[in-house]
Amino acid sequence: HRVRDQQRTIFDKHMSDLIALTAILKRSSTQEYVPPPATVSFMTTQFLFFACPTTIRKNDSRGEVVFEDGSFILEERDLSRWTKLVKHLLLPGILNSNLDLDPLIPWVESANGRKRK
Repeated sequence: HRVRDQQRTIFDKHMSDLIALTAILKRSSTQEYVPPPATVSFMTTQFLFFACPTTIRKNDSRGEVVFEDGSFILEERDLSRWTKLVKHLLLPGILNSNLDLDPLIPWVESANGRKRK
């Protein structure tokens, strides 16, 4: 649990910096700051690591991976982090007309994204 709590602290610092940077750039420019997809991917992965711990049980006889019950339940203490992730990381790129900044495109091209197609 200590590692997850440390990652929460790091995530909060990164998010705070990102929000401050966005505010500074908004004052000096008419353009909206859109975090690069690599930043979005990194912080989303970090969030999923601490907020949605997964217990995996592998059934060797069938090669099947089973996720334990409750493995994807978001705790109340992480709800505000989830809101910030969506508002400040995901939505700016999704709503932007520049497809190079869309954080979903690199994900769709990843192994996990291809599984979801």
